[in-house]
Amino acid sequence: KVADVPEAGIKLRLQSYEAFDTIVTGKPTKEHVDTLISCGNVAETLARFGCGTDWLQEIMDAQKCILDMGRRGLKKGSFRFTGDEMQKIRLLLEIHDAQLEVATVRDMEKALDYIAKQIMAGRATPVEETQ
Repeated sequence: KVADVPEAGIKLRLQSYEAFDTIVTGKPTKEHVDTLISCGNVAETLARFGCGTDWLQEIMDAQKCILDMGRRGLKKGSFRFTGDEMQKIRLLLEIHDAQLEVATVRDMEKALDYIAKQIMAGRATPVEETQ
């Protein structure tokens, strides 16, 4: 399972939680937002591929929170969650952790490949709003 691979599972978890903690308590940057976006993309894709399908709506809700917070941050110069957004992102991180416990390395490779193809095809929603 992905969670059992030190360079993958542990590093993924640490990056996501560090980004979340920095946004909540530190001096966050757009890179912290991007880390949470990546976490959400992986969680959504794994869910769509059958790993945590029952949590898809909560994942989508959290992704919207990340997008909204990122857009506010670009406008105001400060990346911060509202209280409701924080709760939804915490749940996203818990869902992602649970997915990493059951997803195989191959599942993760397929998810990452799919995400890359979606981004290359212009199907990803950018934080920077285009006019």
